[in-house]
Amino acid sequence: MNLRDFNFTPQDLSQTSGTYGYIQSTCPDELRTKILESIKTARDPYQEHLVGQIKEEYLIDGLRDDPLWQSYIVCGALAHESTFPGYWKGLKSIHKSDSNLHVDSTWVNYMRKHEYNPLHHHYGILSYVMWVQVPFTMEEEQKICPSAKENSSVASFTFVYPGVHGLDQTNLPVDKSWEWEIVFFPSHLYHMVYPFQTSDETRISISGNIYLD
Repeated sequence: MNLRDFNFTPQDLSQTSGTYGYIQSTCPDELRTKILESIKTARDPYQEHLVGQIKEEYLIDGLRDDPLWQSYIVCGALAHESTFPGYWKGLKSIHKSDSNLHVDSTWVNYMRKHEYNPLHHHYGILSYVMWVQVPFTMEEEQKICPSAKENSSVASFTFVYPGVHGLDQTNLPVDKSWEWEIVFFPSHLYHMVYPFQTSDETRISISGNIYLD
């Protein structure tokens, strides 16, 4: 895969303090079977490396050396660079490096009802999250407390960043319609995942980081 075949949508966040933004893409069909097979064989617990209040998180070994997966993630990083060149140039200057990109470990999160991921950031230069299975809709989640003053963050994946008047947040309404969507974002960008309440099934996502060698 090369960059011209990588379809994505850029999304700006506030750039008042160098936050930049993220890009969103849809996982190609030819990768999905490989991802599902790799998830099924993931047995190495990874929770001690993560902050999530999630009981089941495992390292995915099956994607580590897969050339199609590696090229897809690198294309995502290059697409982010083409959209937000100031971010990429600044990091290369800080690292004093023009080294190649390195796709680090990928892990799977099995999030169940009422579990959550608190506010945190990642390491590396870029991070990604892909949603494989989301067992609820935003419409049903927002019915739990319909009279709440602010209901847009319910069950969402949320970015938090400095704004003009303090902290701003952008809520991604990640529900069933987001299955097989992936976002790439700066690793230092703080984010969190609110719990869902309307399903006894599992929300499955995979995450990872990208480094400069």
